[in-house]
Amino acid sequence: MDLEAELLKERAELFTPKIDAEPEPEGLPMEVETGQRSAEDYAIDVGRFVKGLVTGAAGLPGDLLSIVRGVYEIGARGGDESKVEAFLRGMDEGLFAPTSDDINKWMNENVPMPEAMKERGMTGTVGEFVAPGGAIVKGAKVAAKSIKGSKKAAGAIASSSAIGTIPKENKGTK
Repeated sequence: MDLEAELLKERAELFTPKIDAEPEPEGLPMEVETGQRSAEDYAIDVGRFVKGLVTGAAGLPGDLLSIVRGVYEIGARGGDESKVEAFLRGMDEGLFAPTSDDINKWMNENVPMPEAMKERGMTGTVGEFVAPGGAIVKGAKVAAKSIKGSKKAAGAIASSSAIGTIPKENKGTK
């Protein structure tokens, strides 16, 4: 009977929760980010947004002219150049009106501001996007660049898969 009493006591200690005991840590203590931002961070974000809004609105005529120039270059392109490449080349050529990128660069060099505001960041891009006509300009630029990037990626995939489809007896001949 003594053995049975010992087993019952050990079982009770094992399965009975300890109410007054301190909880055991489950792992190493970790720092948890609270998500709180300082007033300076908000001020930088607002400044980037306003800067993006100003550069987008002031650069609208130049951006629209660059799009027109890109469309013109599609028609004037040579036989070895794709439409997307001609469009992007036309957009990159200098015009008499400054684009939003030109105004952004000028502001970074000539307007005193904190270094953090000189980066465009997400809020600056949003500011340029919501500026009058900004969605059209940014949409055209992003669409053209993404088409060019997807064509390069598709070409690389096609060329790498085509290498594997060449019959072994024809490899290296001619």
